[in-house]
Amino acid sequence: MTCQVVLRIELEQLTYTSPEIELKYRVFQIYGQKHVTLQNPNLHPEPMSEIFVAKIPRNIAIENLFKFFAQCGEIYQMRLLMDFSGSNRGKCFVQYMHTKASREAICCLHDEVIESGHRIVVKMSLNNNQLFLRSIPETIPEEDIRQHIVSTIGEGLTNVLMKKSRAPDRYYCFCTYRDHQFAIMAHKKSWPFLRIGNNLIDVHWAIPELLRYHTCLYFTNFNTDITKKEFFEAIVKLIDVKTLIQFRIYDKCGFITFNNADSMKKAEELLKNLTIGKKKIKFSRRPFKANRSGHSKNTIHNTAPPTYQFFSGEPPVSSFPVNVSFCMPPMSTVPPTYNAPYIHYWKSCWIPDMFKAKYFYST
Repeated sequence: MTCQVVLRIELEQLTYTSPEIELKYRVFQIYGQKHVTLQNPNLHPEPMSEIFVAKIPRNIAIENLFKFFAQCGEIYQMRLLMDFSGSNRGKCFVQYMHTKASREAICCLHDEVIESGHRIVVKMSLNNNQLFLRSIPETIPEEDIRQHIVSTIGEGLTNVLMKKSRAPDRYYCFCTYRDHQFAIMAHKKSWPFLRIGNNLIDVHWAIPELLRYHTCLYFTNFNTDITKKEFFEAIVKLIDVKTLIQFRIYDKCGFITFNNADSMKKAEELLKNLTIGKKKIKFSRRPFKANRSGHSKNTIHNTAPPTYQFFSGEPPVSSFPVNVSFCMPPMSTVPPTYNAPYIHYWKSCWIPDMFKAKYFYST
């Protein structure tokens, strides 16, 4: 029997005044996570009301981060992932009191600048309790695999499902746990692989159940001068907000991801006559071609991802990676008698600025 010591550090109190009531939160740190939790025991959050946020500044004050997400609704709890140095890891979970507030944050706060030019990523947080083990050799008996999984990562395990893979002489396996916390601990123990004898088995997170059969509804032909919040409010007046998984808007098109096909069909019927700003919105089950021309601050089309021009042949001097200290000439200029390893450009295509060139060694 093992005894785990939980490090719990009480930090401070945080008070936030919402439009209806003054809310008091308790700030403490446990298991490498800084929690900001509502103190009122009589208030409980609605299901599926948590979001996952990435790419936040590592030195941001927790009060500023809390106020940024509180603009969408009352927050029940915020969990900020911390590292050993005391700074955050650029990721956090925010759980709202109401489901609508979480969907509004997914739509309106994604790709927005939070501080010092940082654009954040906002997604729906799903309670994933399954791990996926792939490339299991057929030479290992199935019973040995089950016993090894139970003995190594079996805490909280409820089911092990083995199936034949399309690859020859290979199996794959789904491990289902009691809840997300047990799955997290099993993933940490087995990362980056699980050793069974002399075989190394890849361990990954399984696709959450809600995303396995998700369907998208695409839309276009709307006024780009309206804000994302106005567009979101017009949409959720007609459809059930709890069926939304993801909501993304680009220049002149976007898409809504639903949890199943029935919800998508029902929403398509309800939204077919939707008019916003004297413009009738067009909906389709197939994606529209995006028109990413121009940007305007605080309007709906500032969420479009940047476009990068592809160059063929020699790259421009300004886009050459500064950390590459050597570069051989292209393949066409290399003498045929040159047999030493050299580096050539992959299909002579370059992606400037953000992405580094892809190199391959050949002889």
